[in-house]
Amino acid sequence: MSEKQQTIKAELATVQQRIFAGLIDWAIMFGFILVVELLASIPSWIATGLLNRALLNPFDPNYSQWLATAATLGIIASILYAILSLLSALLGLLYFVWYPMNKNGQTFGKKRQNIQIVIIEDEALTKVRPVVKGDFVPLLIRWLLMVVDGIAFGLVGYFFITNSPNMQRLGDQLAKTAVTVVGKTPAKKTTTTTTPAKKTTTTTTPAKKTTTTAPAKKTTTTTKKE
Repeated sequence: MSEKQQTIKAELATVQQRIFAGLIDWAIMFGFILVVELLASIPSWIATGLLNRALLNPFDPNYSQWLATAATLGIIASILYAILSLLSALLGLLYFVWYPMNKNGQTFGKKRQNIQIVIIEDEALTKVRPVVKGDFVPLLIRWLLMVVDGIAFGLVGYFFITNSPNMQRLGDQLAKTAVTVVGKTPAKKTTTTTTPAKKTTTTTTPAKKTTTTAPAKKTTTTTKKE
């Protein structure tokens, strides 16, 4: 383990967590690759069977037909293998780049281990943030460098991780990423600006009192003398 002090302000994933996450991810990828290899091998198996039959029966009337069919299937198998190999690479790109880019830096294996990829924001390697949808390039660099980190069954990557203060394999160091425990990464602070409400002043105009005095009518009563 490196004697240098950790600089990232987050809880880093352990070597064990990363190993188990990697085993889960590569088991999934191996399943895809196995299916691809089996599909690509079917024409080749048929071609090999026809070729063997032709070699064992050189005087058979179908000899020429078997050789021609075997040659055609061999060409088909080569083309199919090339197409399916490209498909395997595309699946790897989707699984290790596109999927974590849309799932907060997690593959299925990392999710099972409760860890995630994060992006290092500063040159001092202290501030990190979660992966967002625009982080295609750093995730692509990490994926491409799996070829180097995976040499000798991952011993190269293990060497870099155990000798890095921030537990980074070579792909992490060049991509400016790290792997942390989910929930232990500081979230970005969101500043909310509150606009004070305007005070409304209500002016009450006093009503004018209007007094109307009606003059009383004088009533004159005349008394007749009897």
